[in-house]
Amino acid sequence: MIFSKGHASPLLYAVFKAVGVVSEQELMTGYRRFGQRLEGHPTPILPWVDVATGSLGQGLPDGVGVALAGKYLEQRPYRVWVLCGDSELAEGSIWEALDKASYYQLSNLIVMVDVNRLGQRGQTDLGWNVDAYARRVEAFGARALVIDGHDLAAIDTALATAEDNTASGQPTVIVAKTIKGRGFSEVEDSPDWHGNPLPPDMAQRAITELGGVRNLVLRGPRPAPAPASPEVTPHEAGQPAKTDAAAPRYAVGDKVATRKRTVALRDRPAQADLIGPSRGPRPRLRCPIYHSYLRGW
Repeated sequence: MIFSKGHASPLLYAVFKAVGVVSEQELMTGYRRFGQRLEGHPTPILPWVDVATGSLGQGLPDGVGVALAGKYLEQRPYRVWVLCGDSELAEGSIWEALDKASYYQLSNLIVMVDVNRLGQRGQTDLGWNVDAYARRVEAFGARALVIDGHDLAAIDTALATAEDNTASGQPTVIVAKTIKGRGFSEVEDSPDWHGNPLPPDMAQRAITELGGVRNLVLRGPRPAPAPASPEVTPHEAGQPAKTDAAAPRYAVGDKVATRKRTVALRDRPAQADLIGPSRGPRPRLRCPIYHSYLRGW
């Protein structure tokens, strides 16, 4: 599950609390606090989060990569679920990702789009025009399912339909029309509370209107523990042992060609990893100075 709509993090953290890996105290006092791990957008500082999607438009491309790996490299039957917001559908990266998902027939990819029509700065380009979203999705080769995002039976049916899609070879996009702030009448369908905490008295009214405090605990099936395997050193696995090497050093003010510095880094065995099979050892760069040069290397 990838939260391309990372700002929906309270939903994810509430699930973490329900399964017992996040305490109520941390959820209530650590969310969006400086130095705390429950950030506004989920990040891999949490061991159950693999992808940081702080910028809108990143999550679906990441999901396509995971789905590609699952279908063609690992050849395993898992599915990849991506939650998107309607504001980020203005990003070209979303549609490029969907194009590639269709080209590679990633029927193991399921995208859920929350169409609540309101972004940080007001109404989105298409508002609640879910039919227009569906036509765009289909134009990129995916299958579109349009539902009422507040109808639990419709959501359940859409998820089951999306799972049973192996034969078509198409990714599935569930276009869910929703109302922002649904369930609390004082903020429902209002653009004024995007990312803003409610005052204590207002928060209490919201809790009451939503049905009061509940302590839900979830327990699902757990995988069998993996058998212990002996540790194998790189040398025993047939990989060359890493050796220490002196880091290249340059005096302030020296004019050194970027390629020379790159080669110096590349020739350090302790820092090199076999990343690309076609072009040999390349450095995993820690410094952004070299990033733009090596991006197409």
